[in-house]
Amino acid sequence: MDTKEIQKKQDEYDKKYWQHNSPESEKIRHITLHIGKLLGKLSTYCEKIEHGEEQSKIQIKEEIIPDLIFYSAQLSNLLNIEDMGKSYLKRLENNINKFQNR
Repeated sequence: MDTKEIQKKQDEYDKKYWQHNSPESEKIRHITLHIGKLLGKLSTYCEKIEHGEEQSKIQIKEEIIPDLIFYSAQLSNLLNIEDMGKSYLKRLENNINKFQNR
C-alpha cells in the first residue's frame, strides 16, 4: 500500500469512526495526546531494557509502528497534504543535506 492509499484509507476510517467535530487545533491536540501515549509505551520498553529486563517487541511491531502511520495519515489529511510520501521524501532530502554540510 502506498502513502496515498494509506491516506485514503485513513480518511474513510476517520469519516466513519472518528467523532471529533472540533476545530483543527483541537484535533491536532487530540492526536498529540495519542502520540504521547505511544512515546510512553516506547519509553517503558526502553526503561525495562536498560534495567536488564527481557522485553517483547510485539507491542512495538503490532501497535506503535502502525499507530505512527495512523497519526501521520490523520495529520496529513487534516492539514490537506496531498501525499505524505512526498513530505517524507522531502524530509529525508533535508536531513541528508544537513548531514552532508556538517
